[in-house]
Amino acid sequence: MNKALAIIAISFLLSGCGSKSVYNQPGSEDGGYYETAWIDPKVVLEDPWYTLMRSYRVDSFYVSASEANLNTSAKSIKLQIKNYECLAIVNLVNGRSEVVRPLLAKNLGPGYYKLTVNAGQLSKEKLPPGNYYLKAEYCGMSVIQDLGWL
Repeated sequence: MNKALAIIAISFLLSGCGSKSVYNQPGSEDGGYYETAWIDPKVVLEDPWYTLMRSYRVDSFYVSASEANLNTSAKSIKLQIKNYECLAIVNLVNGRSEVVRPLLAKNLGPGYYKLTVNAGQLSKEKLPPGNYYLKAEYCGMSVIQDLGWL
């Protein structure tokens, strides 16, 4: 009996747990990733500089392709406010963390938010060449999103 248990235990150790497959998702040699899907998004604020969208729920779905092929031209930052309303501040900052342009200062209720900067407005502003970032501070948290070289 002990010998049989030892053999079973050793076979589990040598074989591992097997591949981790996702239900109803075929395997892909290139791998894949999960894409976020916003459920019933609404535009909350809009001005020449940005658009702020809100959704009460997000979901995800599996994409069997490489993330390297994604078009990353959207200049945006995501916020998640969980329980209560809190002040959200979003600024456009340069590489030295100096505020170049304040974008948003507003109390936001619970939900998922995405602030997308208007790329056309960025090019009109004639900013000095350099790296720029979106910096969001909300509910005691701070998030920075790299916009790249502008």
